Amino acid sequence: MNRSTFWHLIERTQEEKHGDQEKQIALLREQLLHLSLEELQSFAHIVDELCSESYRPLLWAAAYLMNGGCSDDGFEYFRGWLIAQGATVFSQAVNDPDTLADVIPSHQRDLPESDFECEEILFLAQHVYHEKTGEEMPSPHRLKYPSLTREEIHLITDDVAVAQACPRLWALFHYKA
Repeated sequence: MNRSTFWHLIERTQEEKHGDQEKQIALLREQLLHLSLEELQSFAHIVDELCSESYRPLLWAAAYLMNGGCSDDGFEYFRGWLIAQGATVFSQAVNDPDTLADVIPSHQRDLPESDFECEEILFLAQHVYHEKTGEEMPSPHRLKYPSLTREEIHLITDDVAVAQACPRLWALFHYKA
């Protein structure tokens, strides 16, 4: 499986979910059931690559702002949510997290309990693999995330820096953080 095929699967389920993330995961699971074991492994590898590519301090700051806080696990789940939004949203957000202000549904903007997380997508291929074989998916060499500097870590919770870097997200979500 290449990235084009990967994104096609994500975007097809994104279009059919009608605002329901659980429905998207169920639809994606149905799609994955038709893949070969090698394709499932490739799907899982692409998810890992995308998580590594999106391990960026300003994106973590956006996740912190949008979710009213964000642990390292929370940032992992946020990136799962980001992947579930599709290729365009993903690539735009990696390059400029403030673009996420354009994709947040208005009904989620004002709810303090809204979360922008999707843990399920991170391990969906592994679960389908286990369902099909009764065995765990062989673990390829996990990608390492880049190390963050002390300054980059500080950026995640620096209100002034986040407000300057992501003014539209700040305007929508600063009351939650």
